[in-house]
Amino acid sequence: MFFISHQLKELPQFQFDFIWTKFVFDRWITWGEFFDEFFEDNDKIEENKEETILLKLELVIWLLETTSRNFRDKATLVLLDYSTQNPQFIFRKVVEYSSVSRPYIFERLTAICYGVCLRKQNDTDFINGLFKEQISSIYNLQFGNEPTAPTYNYIAIDSLKHIVDLALYKGVFTLEEQELILLKNYNFNPVEQWQETTEDHTNYVTSIVNSWHNSSKSDPLRGDFVHYTIPRLQERGEAGPGYRLTATANIYKRIIELGYITEDKFEPIDKKETDFYFGSKPYGFEGKIDRLGKKYSWISFFDYAGHLLNQGLLNVWHGEEGERTYNRLGDVEIEVSNPKPVILGEKLFVFDMLYHKSVKESWTKKPLYEESKLIWNQDFKEGNFTLVKGYLEQRPNKSYDVRTFLLIESFLVKKDEIQGNEQSIINQEFDWNHDLHTNDHLSNVYFGELYWADNIPEVVINQETIPTLNAQGKIERRVYTIEATNTEFMWESDSDIFKTLRGNIPSPNIGKYLKLKSDAENFQILDKKGSLAFKSFEFEKPDLIKQEIDYLRTDLLKKYMDENGFVLMYQIKQHTYDRITGKGNGDFRGMQFFFPHLNNK
Repeated sequence: MFFISHQLKELPQFQFDFIWTKFVFDRWITWGEFFDEFFEDNDKIEENKEETILLKLELVIWLLETTSRNFRDKATLVLLDYSTQNPQFIFRKVVEYSSVSRPYIFERLTAICYGVCLRKQNDTDFINGLFKEQISSIYNLQFGNEPTAPTYNYIAIDSLKHIVDLALYKGVFTLEEQELILLKNYNFNPVEQWQETTEDHTNYVTSIVNSWHNSSKSDPLRGDFVHYTIPRLQERGEAGPGYRLTATANIYKRIIELGYITEDKFEPIDKKETDFYFGSKPYGFEGKIDRLGKKYSWISFFDYAGHLLNQGLLNVWHGEEGERTYNRLGDVEIEVSNPKPVILGEKLFVFDMLYHKSVKESWTKKPLYEESKLIWNQDFKEGNFTLVKGYLEQRPNKSYDVRTFLLIESFLVKKDEIQGNEQSIINQEFDWNHDLHTNDHLSNVYFGELYWADNIPEVVINQETIPTLNAQGKIERRVYTIEATNTEFMWESDSDIFKTLRGNIPSPNIGKYLKLKSDAENFQILDKKGSLAFKSFEFEKPDLIKQEIDYLRTDLLKKYMDENGFVLMYQIKQHTYDRITGKGNGDFRGMQFFFPHLNNK
């Protein structure tokens, strides 16, 4: 395999694909079995001979070039898991393949390396040992004054840059002020200058850009890629009407530079070559196989993205100059640290919200806000925790004809603003159209980047209005300084291997202030000493009960509130309805506010 690897490194890209990538395509059954065996063997690596494992891993690296999404992701997972236990391996391979013209391999190797660093960021032996030893080499690959192997690939640039950021954050690497500025802006010195497009490039893509219907079967760039994907590189309002044509021509130019032969010039020698070129799925194959042109399109897309990034023109910046936040391109496929969420399935809310259903016809109108107090505060083995978000739903059967639920959301309100005014807010029934909704969420952020990376938003102060009742019983809205206590973390994925991730986490404001950090393997939030800071529970009895409840450790919440002058406020929404009983049992939608730390009832 090492001999084969050496030969494969020397081949031109298109020839390589028809020798190696097609070889993988033709023997898809073999690779499925290979991965199944490797995952089994991976649990007992230490029992195997090291040279055998290294040979298998070299083969796995070359499977990163496949046009099968599942095989590529399985290879990534194998390398990520092995490298987490043997991090010196991935650092060595990143440097080795940095000088090899195999973009799919280098893109994934750098991402895996970053994933390993995120998984091991709380391991002081790793940070102060191997990581500290290797970081200069990683920096010099892309960002040194005379970089050793700079790439235009956006994913590789993003991964290498954030590995360096982590080293700076951990204090095991330093840079001069001017170098820090260049790094912050993702600037690098390319050895190969980006070449301008020609009239031929522009002419080739013009009909694809201007006509969706005529371009749906164009090669290699298809209509959806041109009309939806490429424009995301720059905001449409800023790009101007000619941007899509310019960008598409640049990406097409890059595709040709890689050696791709377009359909009008492609001459297959047999049906197998035709099937491989067009990504025809073999009978019995599960998962997605890309046509060869799509592989070249994605490589070129990320190369052009890297060029724009270096020019400061890529659509990844939010906010004003000097205070802007980096926002990773949403086209990045996988969450590189690949957390495995710890599922806490305990049923915490034991009250029967339907107990009074048979008592009277108008049972749906009974408020249940007070009952939620049963879960506002909980003692767990890690300490006392305070509720920051909850969803409690009950149904008598699988039908949705009868249902009740409580949605509990929490906010922090400035104490000196609300104290003395809370009595006009609590114990009042409000309509849902008076609710607070911050819609805070983080996307395109790796879980291991909480809360230190440049794509975590800066602290913001919100001015929101809360409904109050005046002396005449009419609703007014008064403005208060308000923060959300939690944020939804979301990584959306269509990979069968690297799944979509969702969960609530402490808000960036709280996380940054308290120096919270992530356990990137287990999808957990820790305090700065490494103890558990946040707990999420999910309980479901199919068709009857659903509970999703999130807690922040009380001492941490109290510290943040006390030192920043906040009090906790719950906004509780109730929706109860009975569409079977009949008259008098329409939908009940109500909402109340509570201030548990102002001693109100």
